[in-house]
Amino acid sequence: MRADLTGLLDAGATLLTPNRRLALHLKRDYDAMQLASGRSVWPTADILPWNAWIERCYEDLLHSPRAGELPSLLGPAQEQALWEEVIRGSSIADALLAPAAAAAQCREGWRLVHSWRLRARLREADANEDGRAFLDWVERYERLCARGRHIDTARLADVVAPLLADPAVRKSGALFTCGFDVVTPQQRECLAALAAAGVKVDEVESDRQAGSVARVGFVSARDELQACARWARARLEQNPAARIGVVVPEFALRRELVRRQFSAIMQLDYALPGAARSTPPFNISLGIALSDYPLVHDALLLLELAGREIEFARASRLIRSPFIEAAETELAVRA
Repeated sequence: MRADLTGLLDAGATLLTPNRRLALHLKRDYDAMQLASGRSVWPTADILPWNAWIERCYEDLLHSPRAGELPSLLGPAQEQALWEEVIRGSSIADALLAPAAAAAQCREGWRLVHSWRLRARLREADANEDGRAFLDWVERYERLCARGRHIDTARLADVVAPLLADPAVRKSGALFTCGFDVVTPQQRECLAALAAAGVKVDEVESDRQAGSVARVGFVSARDELQACARWARARLEQNPAARIGVVVPEFALRRELVRRQFSAIMQLDYALPGAARSTPPFNISLGIALSDYPLVHDALLLLELAGREIEFARASRLIRSPFIEAAETELAVRA
């Protein structure tokens, strides 16, 4: 970490990052510099990702006299469930193969709508069938939220911004942003409100390093990942202390392919039968959702089946689940 950043944090400034990974990285570097300077105890640096800072401001307001004015914040699972309720209650629900996936896309679209201030333009847009369906769902979702006095993470900054001057909100004398490639209109408005509340708001420029760029084409995604893993291994062999980052588009869809390819090349005994399982020499930033573990997935599917119909493929998966009693003795019959 640069000395100027350390100085700002030592003085009690708040540092905001666009994501949790960068916040953790900067915190780690700050702590390492404190240790290197001979300190054994120091105040925790106030380094937060944007969403965590917004939620902290909201929680501060919940402990103020304004608490009764605030809507309740929905958690991610609650948002997803509300979107699914909206979609399943619409006229085109029967035509959708995966309402849960549609709900997840709606959540992301809703976040973008508010980040870029597009809500007023939704009605004006000459939308296709998908766009009209989204607008219908949005209006149903807004009504449900208003009826229950709920707010979601997409709109939380809009609730917090007008109240940032409240003494209950923890504010340092200065707040700096770091690592933002793009600052959305919603974020700019929130930072402007913070500046109006008397806080110095500024940007810390990231270190610039010279580099070279090359473009290489491959026949398939598998070939590309194999080449990438070999390149990373070669770099690591040249410098065991090197920190190598690999960015994979649509990583959530390719996570297992990435894991297999990098394991096969970075761990030579990965596929050998009887080989001891060791910690891989690489870290995958995206973890597996709890609902993706087979036992949890089937338990949730069983709960979903209670009282409603589900798709044939999912019902087939459930009836063949090894986690339901008598699965082994009834295996052939269930299949």
